[in-house]
Amino acid sequence: MGESVITCGNDYGLRFELEWTGLGVKSQSPAEATRGRMLLKIGGRCLWVGDGGPVSGLEWTWIDFLEFLDEVWPYLMWEEGYPFGLKPIDPSGLRNAAELRWQELPEAIVEDEEEEIYGFEETHDLARSLKGAVAPSVWLVREGRLIWIASQERSILRPLDETMETLSCVGDAIKNRLYDLSDERSLAAIEAWRKRRHHSIQRLASIATRLPVEVLHGLDRNRGLEEIFELPSEGFEITELLAAARMTQGQISDSSLKALLDSIRWIPSLQSTKLDRLSREAERLLEEAKKDKPYDQGYCLADWFGPFLESIGYKHQLGPKWILDQIGIPVHTVELPEPSVDAVACWGPRHGPAIIVNTRGLRSREEKGLRSSLAHEICHLLIDRIGALPLVEVLNGSAPPHVESRARAFAAELLLPRNLAYEEVVKTSDPAGAIDALRTEYGVSKEIVAWQVRNAGRPLPRNIFDLLRTFVSDPTRF
Repeated sequence: MGESVITCGNDYGLRFELEWTGLGVKSQSPAEATRGRMLLKIGGRCLWVGDGGPVSGLEWTWIDFLEFLDEVWPYLMWEEGYPFGLKPIDPSGLRNAAELRWQELPEAIVEDEEEEIYGFEETHDLARSLKGAVAPSVWLVREGRLIWIASQERSILRPLDETMETLSCVGDAIKNRLYDLSDERSLAAIEAWRKRRHHSIQRLASIATRLPVEVLHGLDRNRGLEEIFELPSEGFEITELLAAARMTQGQISDSSLKALLDSIRWIPSLQSTKLDRLSREAERLLEEAKKDKPYDQGYCLADWFGPFLESIGYKHQLGPKWILDQIGIPVHTVELPEPSVDAVACWGPRHGPAIIVNTRGLRSREEKGLRSSLAHEICHLLIDRIGALPLVEVLNGSAPPHVESRARAFAAELLLPRNLAYEEVVKTSDPAGAIDALRTEYGVSKEIVAWQVRNAGRPLPRNIFDLLRTFVSDPTRF
C-alpha cells in the first residue's frame, strides 16, 4: 500500500486500509472513481488482501461497499442474536448450527428457514458487498454493547460504538470520492449514506425484536409503539421492554409477552450502590480472566464472591433470595402460561435492577429450581450489565452461549461448591446417600450435585461416575 492510505479502525478490532487507484475526476463513472485497494483486518490479521499478499489490498470498485453499508446499517446497529434462537459460539458457526437444526425438521420448514438464514447472511457478512469478487466472509453481529467481528480464521468481541465508527469512517471516505460526480448512482449513494441512521420506529423496532410490526402493534392496540416500548420521542434506542421482547420471541405467546412487559413496566428505577460496587470489582476480576473458558470465569467469580457472602453472614440454607435482599435487589413474580421462561432480570435506566420470577416456570415453580434461577441471575447482575446484556436477561431466552455458560457455572458453585460435593460423594461408602443428603441440605437438584462432582476435575471411581451419569439430562455430555 502507498503513502496516501486512508486508515479506519485499530489493530485491536476492525481496521480498513484503503488506497485509491482511480483518478477520481469528474468524467469518471462512480465505479472507476472509487476504484482502489483495500486491506481489511481483524485484530491485526489480514482478511481481505490482493494478489500481492498482506502488503497489497483487494482491488475493487468500492461504491459497492458504500451501497451495501447504506442497506445493512440498521441491521448491524440494532439486530442482535441469530434467527430461530440459534446460539453458535460466534457468527462463523451460524450455518453449521442451522444445518444441525434442520436434520430434525420437515423439508418444507427447512426451505423457509434457509431463506431466512440467507437473508441474515446478506445483512451481516461484509463479503456480500462485493458483487463479483471473492473475499473471506467477515461477520458483524451485535451482542449488547459489544459486537462480534468474525471470520473462519478469527473471532473477536469489540465495543459496538468503536466498530460502527470504523464503518462510518470508511463509508465517509468512499462517499467523498463521489462528491464531484452528478450521475444518478453517485447521488443516490450519497443520499442513502446521509440517511443511514434515519428509519421509521416501526422498522427499527421490528429489526431490534425480530418480531413483525403487526405483532408489535398487537401487544396493545390502544397505544403506539413509542408508548408500548417506552421509546424516546426523538431517535431510537433499545429499551428494557424492547430487549425483553427480543429475548423471548418465539418462546412465549403474544399474551404472555404482554404480561411480561407489563410486569417490567411497573418496576421502578432503583439505586443499587452495593450492587454497583460489587460489579466494579467483578469486572476487574473478569478482565484478568478474560482469556479463560466461560465456565472457569463463572467459578472464578463464585470464589471471589465468597468473602463478601461471609462478611454479610451468609449460610447456604438462606439461599440466593436472601443474598438479593441484602444487596437491595427486589424479586417480583408473574404468572405466565408458558413454562419455558423461568426468570427475567432487568437493570436499565428506567426499570430495576430487579428480578421477575415466573411462578409457572419449568424450574422456578419449585424451590430447588427457584434457588438455581435466582443464583443464575445474580451472576448476570454482577457482571453482564455493561457488556453483553446491558438491559435485560431472560433465563432460557436468547442470551449468548458464553454468557449463559458463565452464569450456570457461577450459580452451581454458589449453591454447592465443587470440592465440597466431591469430598462428600467420593469419600464415602454410600455415594447415593451422600447425593441425597447434599440435595436436601443445599437445596439443589441431583443433576447439579452430579455436575459439581464431575467438574471438580479430580479422579472419579468408575462406579461413582456411572451413578452420577444417571442423574443428568444429557448423559452424552457427562
